[in-house]
Amino acid sequence: MKKVKLSLFDILARLGSSAPTKVDLPPIDPTEGRVTQSVRFPPKVRQWINAHAEHLGVSVQDFISLTMKGVMETTSSPQTDELDTMVMRFFLLFESHGIATADIPNFLPPNSITRSELRDTNKIIDLMDGPVFEHLQKLFGIERDWLKGSSDCAYRSRQFYKNLPAILSEITRYKLKTGNSVNVLFLTRSGVELAELAKIKNEDCETNDYEYIHIVLKFEKRVGSQTIATYQLWDSLPWGYWRSRYHAKALIYFCDKTQNYTAAYSLSQEKLNDFICGRALFPGIERHGNRWLLDELAWDDDRNPERDELTAIKRYFKEQGGEPYLNAIRHPYPPKIKNYDAFLAGAEPLRIDESD
Repeated sequence: MKKVKLSLFDILARLGSSAPTKVDLPPIDPTEGRVTQSVRFPPKVRQWINAHAEHLGVSVQDFISLTMKGVMETTSSPQTDELDTMVMRFFLLFESHGIATADIPNFLPPNSITRSELRDTNKIIDLMDGPVFEHLQKLFGIERDWLKGSSDCAYRSRQFYKNLPAILSEITRYKLKTGNSVNVLFLTRSGVELAELAKIKNEDCETNDYEYIHIVLKFEKRVGSQTIATYQLWDSLPWGYWRSRYHAKALIYFCDKTQNYTAAYSLSQEKLNDFICGRALFPGIERHGNRWLLDELAWDDDRNPERDELTAIKRYFKEQGGEPYLNAIRHPYPPKIKNYDAFLAGAEPLRIDESD
C-alpha cells in the first residue's frame, strides 16, 4: 500500500489526540465576541501559516481559529477516532503481511468489497461487521478489538506453562494438515543469547528471573496463489527457574525430533516490549533482531553446552505428556491416531493408540 501524505489536519489531529480526551469547557456566553489572543510564532512557522492562509483565501487569524476548532472537535470524539483507527489498521494488517492493496479483496469473504471501493473510507467502515472481523481474526491470528480500534494489543498471549500439550497440539495439527514445518521463534533482549542463558541457569533464580525467553509460533498459510505468514504469541518464561527452562527445552527437544524449525532472536528492549505486548505486528520481526541458534540444546553430544540437563529434559517431556505428539507425527495416520479427523478439526484433544 502506498504511503499516504498526511494533511495539515491529520498532523494536528494526531498531536491533539495525545492530550486529555475530556476537557471541561465553561458555559459560553452567546453575546460574547471573539477574544483576541496574542501568539508568537517562530519565523518559519509564521511563514508556513501565512502560506496556508493565503492558499485558502482567509486571514491568518481565521486560519488558526479554523484549524484549532477542527482539531478540538475531532479529538473530543472518540467514536471518530476509533473508526479512523479501524480503517488505518485494516490497511496496515494487509500491508504488514506483504499483501498489495489491489489483492485485498482476495483475502476477504467473497463479494465483500471491490478494488474501487477500497478508495472509499465509508465503504470500509461498513464492510467491517461481525463475519469480516471473525474472518480476519482467524486468517491472521490478530485480536478483533485491535482491528476495531478499541485495543492496542494485536495478539492474545497463549499459555502452555504447566500444559505442554497446548502448544504441541498446535504444532502437530498444523504439520499433519499441511505437511509443512512450524517455525518456533524464541525472543530475548539484546545481549542475552546462549552463553548468557547458560550463566543464568547456574545462578540464583531470584536475582535472574527477569531474564525471560518469549515464544512465538510462525505458520505459513496459502490463500489462493499467495502465501502469508501468521503468528501466535505464547508464554514468556523466566530462564532462571528450572521448571520454566525445562518447559522451553522440552519444546526445543520436540521440534528437533519432528523436523520443526527453531530460531532465536535478541532484540532491543523497546522492540521486544512492542512485540510481546502486541503493540507491533509480527511480520518482519526477524529483521529487527540478531539471530542466534539454540537447537543444539536438544543434541546429545558435546556441541550441547547444557548436555548435563538433557536426560532430565527427556524425562520431563515424557512426564508432561509430550510422547503422544511425537508418535502422531511419526505415524500420522489412523489407526495410530484414534480421533484423526476430530483432532485436526480442533474438536478433540489427541488420542493415540499406544499399542505396538
